[in-house]
Amino acid sequence: MQKLIVVSIDAMIYEDLAFVKQLPNIHALMKRSAMVKRVRSIYPTLTYPCHATMRTGCWPSRHGVVNNTEMTPGCLDPKWQWYNHILRCTDLFD
Repeated sequence: MQKLIVVSIDAMIYEDLAFVKQLPNIHALMKRSAMVKRVRSIYPTLTYPCHATMRTGCWPSRHGVVNNTEMTPGCLDPKWQWYNHILRCTDLFD
């Protein structure tokens, strides 16, 4: 069985790479990894919609994830969306 580990560092931008390479553990990981150095984001630029786009290769209008949390009227602490069943299309883990 093949395994894939995806590391996504939230809010990290290309200009952060010089600093991150100085961190011993992350630098060791980067030396043994494939990496995408420049990415054009989607709208909205929120964590879960971006991750869903990276996993599926589809825009939010197609995969269906448009926010980090569920829309729950009147709820002050809405649930975080991170479940696979929310996706409306296949992803790289299928």
